[in-house]
Amino acid sequence: MAHDRKRTSALAAVVALSALLAGCSAPSPQGAPTGEYAPVPDLVTTEEVTFRESFEMSPEDTHEYWSDPTIFNNADTFNYTSPDGAIGEQSADRPTGAYIEPTDGMEIGENGNGPGDVATAQEFEPDGLAKNATGRLYIAFGDQFNFVCSATVVNSRTGSVVATAAHCLVDTETGELAKNALFVPDDYDNGRDQPHGAWSAVDMVVPSTFIDGVKKSNTDIEGDGWTYDFGFLVMEEQDGSPIQEVTGAMGIAFGVPTKTLISTGYPAAGQFDGSKRFFCSTTGFEHGRFGGYYWPCNMTPGMSGGGVFAYYDSERSSGYLVAVNSLVYFEDGDQDAVHHTESAVLGEQAQQLYVEAGGWGS
Repeated sequence: MAHDRKRTSALAAVVALSALLAGCSAPSPQGAPTGEYAPVPDLVTTEEVTFRESFEMSPEDTHEYWSDPTIFNNADTFNYTSPDGAIGEQSADRPTGAYIEPTDGMEIGENGNGPGDVATAQEFEPDGLAKNATGRLYIAFGDQFNFVCSATVVNSRTGSVVATAAHCLVDTETGELAKNALFVPDDYDNGRDQPHGAWSAVDMVVPSTFIDGVKKSNTDIEGDGWTYDFGFLVMEEQDGSPIQEVTGAMGIAFGVPTKTLISTGYPAAGQFDGSKRFFCSTTGFEHGRFGGYYWPCNMTPGMSGGGVFAYYDSERSSGYLVAVNSLVYFEDGDQDAVHHTESAVLGEQAQQLYVEAGGWGS
């Protein structure tokens, strides 16, 4: 297992839990429940699980920070993995059955016509919604410690919500928060090609259960907090428009029945260089060590935070985000020998975070 940040020092951040969830919002753009599926309901719990914090750097400063094209090449990956791939007893985030359609209106229901079982990553070249709504996330910590993850624009009330992994935003060893985050939708060639521009995050919304529950050492990953390795970003607006109006947005679901998944992201370690999106897919999965979706895939670090979609329609390149990439499992520390991935499943706590970040619901 490796978690090589190449850092020599870090400052511990002082954090405080957000005491309130978002207030009542406009109705969800959903109709009546259908079968096992339901529109976004009121939250089923009042437990405070949300940590929300504004980024240290303003959008203007963030754009200036990343203005030199060469800086994108120097961003490192987060290497989170587990050495044994054991199936644990922890349950994933409790499902609610809530969902929001993608902006192209694709209905939830039967499994889509996805690519089937693909364990060896293939280049992800969508033509529709997923092309613009998925992208790469560039994150800065401390004094010029730059990292890369993946992320997805999801349909929201404000049009400004992007989903990623919590470990992309919080240093699990020190508690330090990222000082800025820059999202490049449809990124290509390590930030050189930005067809829809680059968007600065204003706020991060991550689970307090992740911050409090992860235990990270140089030899293993422990702690129930890894079950909740998901988070949301609140993005700036540009020219008066939220990012969703520019890119469109994928659907999002918080615990719905599915058997097929497609995982996307920008792997950047081992045989991959981060310049392109890749995908793996499956028609079956197990529950991983932390209760997440666990299935064969050889994508390496850099894919963290990338979207895991159910009901994915390859013809429309549209689907529902149901999890985000969290861990990779490889043999004896060899990043060219990755054999499985585990993704953090979105459920009740994720739904609370989504609403706090500006999503549909109350």
